[in-house]
Amino acid sequence: NKKKWNAVPMKPLVHIMGFLAPYPERMCSASVCRTWRTGANDGSFIRHVLPVEMGVLALDSDKMDQNHFRTISEALENALPGDTIELGDGHYWANEGLNIHVPLRFIGDENDPTHVVIELSGTVNFDGVKGWMEGITLRRPRIATDENQCESLRVLNGGSLNMVQCILDNEGRQGNVALLKNSSKGQWKGIEVRGGGQKGCGIAVEDKSHLNLVKCLIHNNQGDGVQIKNSSIVKLKDSKIKENIGIGLSLCNLSRCEISGSCFVANSSGETQKDDTSTIERFSN
Repeated sequence: NKKKWNAVPMKPLVHIMGFLAPYPERMCSASVCRTWRTGANDGSFIRHVLPVEMGVLALDSDKMDQNHFRTISEALENALPGDTIELGDGHYWANEGLNIHVPLRFIGDENDPTHVVIELSGTVNFDGVKGWMEGITLRRPRIATDENQCESLRVLNGGSLNMVQCILDNEGRQGNVALLKNSSKGQWKGIEVRGGGQKGCGIAVEDKSHLNLVKCLIHNNQGDGVQIKNSSIVKLKDSKIKENIGIGLSLCNLSRCEISGSCFVANSSGETQKDDTSTIERFSN
């Protein structure tokens, strides 16, 4: 019988995959066949960060198991483009924020993002491509309440970040919860956005950026729910924008929003607002 690529046994295949860079080499090899995809995503390649509840901050980093880390920052220092960083149930401290410039996947609890909480003093800045975040809560420590306007999450400079089942909570800061700017992109599903301050909004999409929101909840922000500016596009599907102090959805400067199956409820300053250069298109499901 003629042997094919999928005839390579799994153990030597995983060993060979270990010599490849996660991105793009290992990621591309995963498209060869099902066996190679399994090998490329073997659990031995995942980088694990342990929660503070396990007392890891008191441990010597040299005594940690291979691919296990005490903090997210340590995992980032050792991560390669295309790596997966897994966070176990518990709390994590990011006192200086996080800066991510390469393709990385962050995986928490896909069933309940409240089980995996990053206590964030700064901002998660993402300007890499092919980013992924799943099952994670970003929030402010309760002692962090002040007049600082920093966002919880920024996607900048053409970066792309897709998210599933996450919570973004910026209560304790005065700015936006999330910002996409400078031709950045995202596809977010099942995302809850709350806690935007008086000087910001829930989600700001600016400067030719594109964002798709599916089954998302944007609520309880002191400013607008969603702001779309400067030739940006947002697609809003099966989502809810409610109980924001500002306007539910605001557009200006040649921007566009496509709305289907979504609702606006009890936004204090109105449901939608746009200038003469922007458009809102509504579609029935």
